[in-house]
Amino acid sequence: MAHLKVLQPIPPLSVVQLISDDPGWSDQKGRIFRIGYYSRQDGLDCVWLVDDTGLYEQTTDQESTSKDFAILQTSSESDVYGVDREVLGRRSPLPELTGTEHKVPRIKSANKP
Repeated sequence: MAHLKVLQPIPPLSVVQLISDDPGWSDQKGRIFRIGYYSRQDGLDCVWLVDDTGLYEQTTDQESTSKDFAILQTSSESDVYGVDREVLGRRSPLPELTGTEHKVPRIKSANKP
């Protein structure tokens, strides 16, 4: 029986930091982003990275977010598409980090029929 790994989408408004040593990210390592609202057109695998000013700056996928980013703050936002939500503005400063932040595993196993 085969197993399928399903990544749960990071809730919009969560705060992540790029920690990857991948050369494709090298000039951005350490940057902090918010996760933007997902688009029905793009789907839940298209993760928008929102900069400090509220600009939907670039995209990645769920696999990349699970391996290349550390989650600094998980949002309780339950509407992944942001229906009737305000447009994201500037990001508020994060509280002082304690150094105990870590990557949160978001992989669930599911049986494939």
